[in-house]
Order: sequence, then C-alpha cells, then structure tokens
Amino acid sequence: MIGHSLGGLVALDFASACPEHVAAAVVIDSPLLPRGDRAEVVRDLVAGLRGPDPDSALRAYFASLFGPNDNAATRSWILDQAVLTEPHVTSSLWEESLISWDDEAALRACRVPLLYIDASTPNADLARALELCPGLMIAKTIGSGHFSPLVVPEQVNAVLERFLSLALSG
Repeated sequence: MIGHSLGGLVALDFASACPEHVAAAVVIDSPLLPRGDRAEVVRDLVAGLRGPDPDSALRAYFASLFGPNDNAATRSWILDQAVLTEPHVTSSLWEESLISWDDEAALRACRVPLLYIDASTPNADLARALELCPGLMIAKTIGSGHFSPLVVPEQVNAVLERFLSLALSG
C-alpha cells in the first residue's frame, strides 16, 4: 500500500491495523511525528478552509511545501488541482487527522516492511520514527519539495521498485 502526504498516514494506519492484507507499505513525505505545533498549523488551515476564501487558504498552505527546483507550471497545476475538492471535505479530513491519528501507535504496531520516502521537508521526525519502528527504511529524493511523485517520478519509482523487490523477496 502506497500513500503520499495524508494518504501515507492512511497507508501506515491500514498496514498496522490489517497486516494480513498488506505485503508492504510506503509513506511518501507524510506528516509523521512532525515537530513543532502541528495541531496549531492544522487548526489554522481548517479555519481558513471554513472562512470566506478557502481557495487562498489551501493555496497558501500548499505553496509552502514546494521546493526551490519545482517548476512553475507544475506548481500551478498542483495548486489548481488541490482546490477542486470542496472545502468542507478538505477541512474535515485535516480536522480528523488531529482527532483520530496516532502515528506513534501505528509505527509501533507496524509488522510489514515499511518505507518512508522523504523529500527533505520538515514533515517528519524520522529519527523518532526509527526508534518506534526499527525496521523502517528511509529513502530521500533530491531536487523536489513535497510533491516528489509528480516532480521527480523517476526517483520515486526507482526507490519503490528497489524497496518492493527487497520487501517481497523475503
């Protein structure tokens, strides 16, 4: 099971809860054990999404996740796609991530091969994640921000191919 961003948290949660249904899990630049006041950032985002200009709130949040090498056309396309989901759906998803997500417990419980693909954003405390899940493998992409599957797919795909060959050979 593979997920990017909040989808990575879903992949980890499912792999931890239902290992009999998952051969391996991949988390791509997800907010895993984030440092700082993640709850405050999410509450501010949710408030913006429920305010008078939800598109601007979501665009501003995601704009901060791009890397210096991400091209302008890709940035624009991603931001245009992000605002297509109704704000009440997006705000509820983010709000729920604060209420019901326990990444520490999921990492401790994970019994399937697990990979975190890091885009060098401040999304995760990977040292702590390794303490909780010693079998965790970590890979890093270069030359992109948070949206690495779209910006540097050749790197992400090469890492996925290698990880899956190792994870599924055992």
